[in-house]
Amino acid sequence: SMKNSLFEKYKTSEVTNTRRVICTPGQFTRDHFFYIQEAGYLKSLQPHLSKRSGLKSYLFMIVLSGSGTVSYKDASPAKTTAVSAMAGDCFFLDCSKEYTHISSENDPWELLWIHFYGVQADGYYQYFANRSDWHFRTSHYTELVSSIQTILQLHENRNDDTDLLTAREITNILTLLCTQTTDKTSG
Repeated sequence: SMKNSLFEKYKTSEVTNTRRVICTPGQFTRDHFFYIQEAGYLKSLQPHLSKRSGLKSYLFMIVLSGSGTVSYKDASPAKTTAVSAMAGDCFFLDCSKEYTHISSENDPWELLWIHFYGVQADGYYQYFANRSDWHFRTSHYTELVSSIQTILQLHENRNDDTDLLTAREITNILTLLCTQTTDKTSG
C-alpha cells in the first residue's frame, strides 16, 4: 500500500546502504503532534525513478553527496519544474502535488529524508512557501542533518517517549526552515 512506500522501496542492487523507518502512530499522536510517516537514509548505486502524488504528507529531503534530479508540480496552473540537485541542496515538498526524484547515473546521490504530517503541518508549510523556494540551500545544514539522524535513532529504538521526542525534532526542523534566509537556487 501507499502507506508502506512513500519514498519507495529500493532493491538491494540499487543501494549500497540504507536505513529506513516507517511509523504508524496512534490516533492521539495523529490528532495532536507532528509525526513521521517515514524517514530514511540511502546511498544510491544506480538511478531509480520514484514518482508520487496525492499524499497527505510533507517531504523534507537533504542531498548529502552526489547528484540527481527532482521534479515538482508546484505552480498553479500546475507546471512541472525540474531541478538538478547536488550536495547541500534541500527540498521541502507538499506531497499532495506530483513529484519525482532520480539519482544521477555517474554521480549517485546520498540522501536523508523525512515524510511527516500533523495538524499544524499545513500552516508551517504555507509560512515556509511564502518566504522560500521548495529547492534551496541552507545555513542550518548541520542541525537539519542532525535532527533527521536523531529521528532515525528514536524510531530504531522506540519507547513511550518516541512520538513526543520525534514531534520535537520535526518542530525544530520546521523552525529552522522557516526562520532562515534561504538561498533560492531555482525559480
